[in-house]
Amino acid sequence: MKKFYVLIILGWLGMVYSFGQQTKKVLFIGNSYTASNNLPLLIDQMANSTGDDLIYDSNTPSGYTLKQHSSNATTLSKINQGNWDYVVLQDQSQYPSLSDNFVETNVYPYAEALNETILGANSCTETIFYATWGRKNGDAQNCPNWPPVCSYEGMDNLLQERYRFMADENEALLSPVSWVWRYIRENYPNIELYTSDNSHPSLAGSYAAAATFYTILFGKNPIQIPFESGLSPEVAVQLKNAVKEVVFNNMEFWNVGKYDPKAEFTYNETENSGEYQFQNQSNYATEFLWDFGDGATSTEENPIHQYATNGTYTIRLSASNCGIEDSHEIQLEAVLNVSNLEEQMHKVYPNPARNILHIKNLQPKQYWNLFDQEGKLILKHQTNSVAELNHLPSGIYHLIILNATHQFVHQIKIQK
Repeated sequence: MKKFYVLIILGWLGMVYSFGQQTKKVLFIGNSYTASNNLPLLIDQMANSTGDDLIYDSNTPSGYTLKQHSSNATTLSKINQGNWDYVVLQDQSQYPSLSDNFVETNVYPYAEALNETILGANSCTETIFYATWGRKNGDAQNCPNWPPVCSYEGMDNLLQERYRFMADENEALLSPVSWVWRYIRENYPNIELYTSDNSHPSLAGSYAAAATFYTILFGKNPIQIPFESGLSPEVAVQLKNAVKEVVFNNMEFWNVGKYDPKAEFTYNETENSGEYQFQNQSNYATEFLWDFGDGATSTEENPIHQYATNGTYTIRLSASNCGIEDSHEIQLEAVLNVSNLEEQMHKVYPNPARNILHIKNLQPKQYWNLFDQEGKLILKHQTNSVAELNHLPSGIYHLIILNATHQFVHQIKIQK
């Protein structure tokens, strides 16, 4: 009986972990800060422990800069595979904290160049900037010539400022490991994040970085990660709690979802009664689907639509890009200026019609539309006096003749 309960529990856990399972393909471009403790593998182990998966590759030569990566054959070859969901960019640990002139010359242009290469290989790949931390006691090497880096706080402030700038300027995500480390230093000072060189990450420091990336990549609460990587349960919980407070509780601040499609539109009535022009104001979208609420749809960016009858219609725009979709709805009250055809001396015959419908006495600048009984537009902006109906099934239709200020409606029966 005990074995039976164990099987039930294991089966339930399997269902929990398979629910919402995600696989992410990530390329890591950096140096020893990424290579230390095999950060990509730590992220993968965290993901596997929650039922997710990380497929990854990396190029992390010791001491490498973004400038060097921008012309490195291995880096460019891996980027140009183009099959990545994300590419992570991490600069040499001191470069982004140096003088403004140095950073503007040796950091920002190469962050932009690499981001352009990433998007050129696959416009759906997202760049993530890996914000690294200040050295434990500041940068003694550059301190004499650049005093702002003489302390941990001064160096860390500059790194946060510059990585934030790179992420925002390139419309990229930010992995805020620097912010997480500062939270840990302030709230859990007994956790040692550094190795003996006061620069590279200890296992705890890499674990905190991995949990940060896990949260950014998979959008999940890091508290749920059971993997501890040999750390004590207490330390692992404290590190995960830091990531939850800094990262998971503030995902938009790190640009997660900021550059996803956002559907938005307005509309105005044209000079033709019952006709509306729709202005697409969506952001970060490349594909559009309009539902005009009367059975008609359009994939145009800024469509014009003609309504056949008065009524309240729900207009829905779905805007998408790279498989991510957003939608927006507006209710429109269509009020048509309708007159009687006979009063305008239009002749429409035969009725019922079979294959041909004649429309006589059309005035200059008049045209006609044909709608089915559900309001779907069948023929649009016709100016000829003969409507060919061969392709239409039997049923009731509405012929609408329009000019600049009026529309004239006639019910047509097609009988085969």
